[in-house]
Amino acid sequence: MSATVFNTFQGIFTFITPRFILIWSLFVGVLTVLHCASRDPLSKLPGPFISKLTGILEIFYYVRGYRHEYVHSLHVKYGPIVRYAPGHVDISDIGAVNVIHKLDKGYLKSNWYLSLAPPGVWTLMNITDPKMHTTWRRLLGGPFQDSSLQKLEPVVWEKMGLALDKMQAELEERGCIDVLKWWIYMALDIVTELSYGTSVDILREEEKRYYIIEYLEGLGPIHAVRTTIPSAVLLASKLRLPIFNRLLNAGPRAAIWAQETLEAYKKLLSEKDPKPTLFTPLFNKGDKGFTDEQITNLAGSNITAGSHTTATVMTYAVWAICKYPEVRDKLVAEVSMLPEVFQHKDVRNLPYLNCVIREAVRLYAAVPSVLPRAVPPEGVELLGYFIPGGSTVSTQCYSLHRVKEYFDDPLKFDPDRWISPTKEMEEAYMGFGAGTRSCVGVNLAHRELRLGIANFFRKFPTAVVSVDEGMADSDMRQRAWVFMSPVGHRCLIGVQ
Repeated sequence: MSATVFNTFQGIFTFITPRFILIWSLFVGVLTVLHCASRDPLSKLPGPFISKLTGILEIFYYVRGYRHEYVHSLHVKYGPIVRYAPGHVDISDIGAVNVIHKLDKGYLKSNWYLSLAPPGVWTLMNITDPKMHTTWRRLLGGPFQDSSLQKLEPVVWEKMGLALDKMQAELEERGCIDVLKWWIYMALDIVTELSYGTSVDILREEEKRYYIIEYLEGLGPIHAVRTTIPSAVLLASKLRLPIFNRLLNAGPRAAIWAQETLEAYKKLLSEKDPKPTLFTPLFNKGDKGFTDEQITNLAGSNITAGSHTTATVMTYAVWAICKYPEVRDKLVAEVSMLPEVFQHKDVRNLPYLNCVIREAVRLYAAVPSVLPRAVPPEGVELLGYFIPGGSTVSTQCYSLHRVKEYFDDPLKFDPDRWISPTKEMEEAYMGFGAGTRSCVGVNLAHRELRLGIANFFRKFPTAVVSVDEGMADSDMRQRAWVFMSPVGHRCLIGVQ
């Protein structure tokens, strides 16, 4: 080899330093990612450029509890179909939404739902198999029918009366009422007694049973981190960070209480006339019903899905009603016409009360964020775009309920819009889910909402939003990992 050639190669090798190799590798890596992203069929969909490459922004907002706001901001900017992460699309068009949520169209629940419970533990929320879901829903449908719930209504009245008494006492002592706290306690006592035959009695024994509240409120953020950054959960649990300590301490105690209470109730079933619960008809059905283990899991999921959800919607309803005196006064006039002693059948068809509830659910749904579905293997065309099989397509009522083509002045709390709703409004309304996968407990939720709101404004007809203790609208910003709650963890209401 000549000296000239040798010197040339020597110069090249001198140039190829570790720093150069790192920069070159990053350059090639970026080009590779960009090339792959450009060939992805979803790259043609509207959405931010970064969502072609990574879902880091979606993860960031999800872990913080604001994914619904992030996805909605994309709809505002890009339209009814948006790509918010690689392989993930969200749609806010009622025609497409109706297709996605039809059982016979092949859009199965995505694997995200499997993460809602430990492996092998099944509830209606995490079942992805349509046949299994249909069977379970048919078995559970009876207990949640209005005719069955009517027999259990005394439980609702007992807990509601106690909650309202607690509110009155807090008003006299504090000058305002934290309605969020009392609605959560009430809903938790109701759903545990309806599920287990005995309530946790947190309305009377707050300090003794508060560990259950800590457990329930910790599930959302932990689930978000566990499904996006699993290593962070492992590290945090090893370091025994406060939120993990609360879960680690509260979880076993809640499970022990639930198991012992359910076992005690099973023993009472041998009595001639046992106290009815939601699950009484499902015991001892053999192969035609649920196993004891499945009933235990279902009862546990009832607590998760049936306490904070209803309580949060009721809290936002009271808050919104109190913000608009004309709405409050119109509602008070309607419920004041009820007899001194009334039942759910007396309020079920009150027109304005139902309008108020529908509007509260529209703006403050318990599950506002994305409901992911797996696209069928053959792929589909939605809104003029081809979505390949294996992709995830989702809908979120937070966005659908704010489409101005369906709801005039969509950000305004306006119960009157439901006096004569349009066909588009009815189709876009999915505050309790959509299609055959909608919430099985919707009748119980509506029963609690109607009775709770009617009784609250009969007792506190001049209620207003309090400004005590720094209470502000910012406290009511919606945060949601799975279920929604106010970021301020309170809602203070006063009386004029």
